[in-house]
Amino acid sequence: MKTTRRDLMLSGLAGALASGALTRARADDAFIEEVEKRHYDAKYGKDFYREVVSVRYLTDPDRIARAIPGPLTPDDVPEVIINFVVTSRLLQGKPGVMYPGPNYNESDTFIGCKYKGNSAILELELQLEHDYGRSAGRENDGLRKKDGKVRIDRYGDLVRCSTTRRGKLQFAVEGRIKRANADPRLWFREVGYGWLGFFYRIDPDWTRGLVHPDTDVALWRKYGWDEGYPTGHGEIVNGPLMLDPSSIRVYVNEEDPLNPLSEFPVRSIVGGSYQTGEQARIAYATLLRAGKPATEWTQHQGISFLETVDKASFEPFALRMQGYDTPITASKPWVPQGWPAAGTAWKLTQDQMKRWRERPALDLTLDSLVDIEFELPQAAHARVVPPPCKPGSRPRGRILALDLGANDLSTAPSVELWLLASCEGPAGPAWTAVSHIVGWDGDILFGRETFGYPSKFGHPEMVFDGAQYNIRGRRLLRDFFHGVVPVSFDPPTAHEDAFSVLGIQLLSWNEPPRADLIAQPWEIALSEMRTADPGQVRLFFPREPGPGNIGLSDPWFELEPSKILSVRTGKGMMKRKPGRALAVMPNFLPWFLDRYDGGSNVAARGSFVVERSEYWEKRFGPGWTIPR
Repeated sequence: MKTTRRDLMLSGLAGALASGALTRARADDAFIEEVEKRHYDAKYGKDFYREVVSVRYLTDPDRIARAIPGPLTPDDVPEVIINFVVTSRLLQGKPGVMYPGPNYNESDTFIGCKYKGNSAILELELQLEHDYGRSAGRENDGLRKKDGKVRIDRYGDLVRCSTTRRGKLQFAVEGRIKRANADPRLWFREVGYGWLGFFYRIDPDWTRGLVHPDTDVALWRKYGWDEGYPTGHGEIVNGPLMLDPSSIRVYVNEEDPLNPLSEFPVRSIVGGSYQTGEQARIAYATLLRAGKPATEWTQHQGISFLETVDKASFEPFALRMQGYDTPITASKPWVPQGWPAAGTAWKLTQDQMKRWRERPALDLTLDSLVDIEFELPQAAHARVVPPPCKPGSRPRGRILALDLGANDLSTAPSVELWLLASCEGPAGPAWTAVSHIVGWDGDILFGRETFGYPSKFGHPEMVFDGAQYNIRGRRLLRDFFHGVVPVSFDPPTAHEDAFSVLGIQLLSWNEPPRADLIAQPWEIALSEMRTADPGQVRLFFPREPGPGNIGLSDPWFELEPSKILSVRTGKGMMKRKPGRALAVMPNFLPWFLDRYDGGSNVAARGSFVVERSEYWEKRFGPGWTIPR
């Protein structure tokens, strides 16, 4: 029975497999045992295992051409590259912020391009589930990492891989492993001349445009060889294995504009590979590039600057080339008329750029809100207020629990927990964002990197049973907050509030590192507001560390209230307006590094203020020196 691409589009790989369209052949047991042994990776030790599936396919050349910013140009062959990676560690009871669970899964997507005549690949998105790997990869290495759930499942010689995001299957691959070495061009992260990407920051004041006026748009190169793709090879022993080309099936969800591959339909399969452990490191020594052996290649291991790109021509690409979603209104993404046959979601049209600049606010429907304001011990309050802000004479904290419905940040509903501290900012009274924990389907990138919020993914929960709210904050295998809020039985009333929230926007890790203090005005309009008696509200701030090396990440107990002042609950709308920079922050690092969970010494600390980071000291030397 032949399986058509339309079959896969309509039913997905799971449906095709269940229907018998994709059958599982009997595995060669000896061959599979041989493959299993190759999981071991000598570089990292016996507790480290890895599986990688890489596939290349051809798409429509005009689709690639419209998605590539200058000075890059389309490659001669319209290739799309997909990598799936599953890395497993036997944690032996010691999970950490990098590996809270045994698996670190990631999928990478690229399209072929050229830079000054050299064949390379342009990074689209790298999707993964773990918080630390995503934030560190984006903000330290400039990788376009974002949220997604990635799987590799193997049934004998059959491998099936998939990436889902916000409840939708984005793309998937299936193929059978063969007893043959794969063509080197099909190996994991074979990048030719290089893996290319653009580095810049988004302007928090979107009325001025997209690209931050104080940052250049820089084209960078990661990895790669001046000699380009392999042109030959000697005998390959234990190299990455071939996926049988006739067995490879690639599914792409072409109906989701937030899917990085939705505009690149599968026209034909180039091929694929499967590898485990350190196969690629062994096999690369046998390759030739431009007729040269490995000892003569000009290799680029790190990141190197290529050139500065014209801002005006690049600006329409700025959101997607930074790994952000295309703009969203009421949980629906913007797409040009006639998409995807006409236009592209990889850049904004002139009308969309105008619409972006004229947008009055980011609107969020509040299906439920709990707003708790409280007094704080003066010393604890002063500690978390970053300079140039002042603590002020009234040390207060604030918890906002938000159950978001339709909103302008995500295509799905989500829950957010905010921990704020009052302060006197350069422009007057404000609330500085101390912690922001976002549910899985919410926005983790735009607020964190554009407005400087300390956003992290977690598992916040908010349940209303008609009489009281039950709130739970959980992240990295530990609970950090519980709240029980009985509401008044009085009739609801309307209520409005307006205030500014401050964040720390990182602009550059160059020496000296630079960050700006950003203020974003927020407005809350509740149509059904009920209060709660502060004496009946119960707040709990667990101090038990997480297992293993998790420690006391997200130490909300540091701002445990001395007295609850007021509690409001209800439904309505929130508006977050264009932000603006108030000041360059002279010494922001102690108030910034918590968003990386403090580095490797998180187990030894219990504060939002990181006064010393063993992680950066081990990597770059003693003192406050951090990534350059």
